Amino acid sequence: MYCILLFFCVDGSAFLLPEKSAKEVGFNGKYFSSISERERQKLRREAGWPNEWIIPGESDEYRQVQEKRYHEILNMEHMQERLDNIVQHTQTRVVKNFTQLGFQVVDEIAPEIQQRLLERLLKKKDSARPESKKKLQGIYGREIPKFVDFSEHQTVLNAFHNHLQNWSKQELEPVTAYGIRIYQRGSSL
Repeated sequence: MYCILLFFCVDGSAFLLPEKSAKEVGFNGKYFSSISERERQKLRREAGWPNEWIIPGESDEYRQVQEKRYHEILNMEHMQERLDNIVQHTQTRVVKNFTQLGFQVVDEIAPEIQQRLLERLLKKKDSARPESKKKLQGIYGREIPKFVDFSEHQTVLNAFHNHLQNWSKQELEPVTAYGIRIYQRGSSL
C-alpha cells in the first residue's frame, strides 16, 4: 500500500473548551499522567468538560461510528498507541466533516499526475529509503515506512488544489506535497 501525503489548510475548526482551567479545579501537578485516571476524570468533570461529544452538524450515523471507534481506542493496551489514537480521534471529531462517514471515494483527480507518481513509485520502490531513522509517531508496525521523494511538489499541489477546493466548497491554501510513503506489511496509520 502507498499513500501520497498532501496538506491543505481550511479556516476554522470548532474546539470544545472546559469552563475552568486545570488550576481552578485544583490540579497542581506537572503532568496529568502523575495522577490516577479516576482523579483525572474527576478533575475533568469539575472543569466542565462535556460527558459526551456534541459536534454541530454531525450525523447520527457518523456519531455512532466515532463512538464505536472511541471505545476501541480506550481498550488499546499500549499507552502511547492509545494516546496517539485519542489525539487523532479528537482531530477527526472537531474538524469539519465533508462526508457522511468521514471518507468518500471520489472521481479520479488529475489522472496524468497520478500516473506519473505511480510510475515513479514502481521505478523507485525497491530502492526507497526509510522515511526516518526511528519509528514515526502514529505509524504502527514492526518496520519503518519507506519513502520515495518526488520533485513535482508544486505541480502535485496545483493539480489537486482546484478539485479539492471545489469539492469541499472551502477556500484551501496549498501547504506541502510531502512525497510517497510505502507502508510495510502489518503497518497501520
